Amino acid sequence: MKEIQNYPEFESLPADRETFILYAQSEDCGVCKAFLPAVENLAGQCNIPLYGVQIDRLPVMRGQLSIFTVPLISVYFKGREYHRQARFLQLEEVKRRLEEKHRL
Repeated sequence: MKEIQNYPEFESLPADRETFILYAQSEDCGVCKAFLPAVENLAGQCNIPLYGVQIDRLPVMRGQLSIFTVPLISVYFKGREYHRQARFLQLEEVKRRLEEKHRL
């Protein structure tokens, strides 16, 4: 997982990648840390880049992306957010959505 360091770096991602996953977490979130290996595994299985953001360090991301709770998985496709899950993550649903987009 590549850690996003600032908002302009995130803004440049849609132009650089057709599909990618954004994983938002906070430093004191135990659930975020527990889900991270599963999210990394999913991204690896689907061969899709995974980017992470620590919203404690980048509060501007919280506002710009309307992140109200963590953990958050957001799938981007052709520069737009395609699928979002927060707090209660269902990785099978994320995988299904990724496979759906790659079949198109």
